[in-house]
Amino acid sequence: MTASRFAHRAVLALATLWIVACADVRLERTRKPRATPQSPAPVVTTTVIPTAPVRDECFGADMTETSAMVCSAGAVSRIADTLQILLSSGRVVRRVDVPSGGESNQIYRYDGRIGGSSGGPAYHVLNYRGYESGGAELINAQTGDSLFIAQRPLISPDGARLVVDDMSGLEIGKGKVLLQIWRITGDKPVSELDLRPYAVGADRGWGPSKVEWRSADTITLLRNTIPRDSTRRARSDWDTARSVLVHKAGAWVLDPRH
Repeated sequence: MTASRFAHRAVLALATLWIVACADVRLERTRKPRATPQSPAPVVTTTVIPTAPVRDECFGADMTETSAMVCSAGAVSRIADTLQILLSSGRVVRRVDVPSGGESNQIYRYDGRIGGSSGGPAYHVLNYRGYESGGAELINAQTGDSLFIAQRPLISPDGARLVVDDMSGLEIGKGKVLLQIWRITGDKPVSELDLRPYAVGADRGWGPSKVEWRSADTITLLRNTIPRDSTRRARSDWDTARSVLVHKAGAWVLDPRH
């Protein structure tokens, strides 16, 4: 083999090696990097802590009509002398003020909404004042059925019941003296207790005051009786005794020993 042929073959061999090396570099650049094996994500176990049912009432003694309407989420509005309540069925219930000052006088104020907890019915509460009368009206937020009660109700801690007390008859010698408990269920609240502890005409018995829920099944109150002393009687200085009402065996029982 001549020197020129040997040199020519050497050049071809070097060129071939260079082409192969470049192809390997290009292949390496286009090849996707291998995924690094990863350990499975750890399983996190969450412990759910039971909570008490959320009461969704929008009702309080310190609420104004304006704040109560805001809390109604647009269901209640006032246009001049007319309260409009939009029911969940789409029907509208209206109550119109008649500020005559006479026997036809009637004034309504929206007080808020109660009930609705745990799937029960919700009620809109209206404060009502008429000619020598007054009380509260409960309007079913779906059906529009209404119930008049003697006074503004006091809701139980679990939102399942309401209590109403009135001793105006004891104070003025005429009118109502009562203690009522209603269970919030169905189209209208169901009466569980209707206690009339004072006979107005006979001037005998007692009237309830300071009525409070101690728990969902216990109510505390003061029993007020008229004293024999005329001076104390004139200034409504009653003889008082504390009692409790307890719900047991499906009934409300008055225990005067507390």
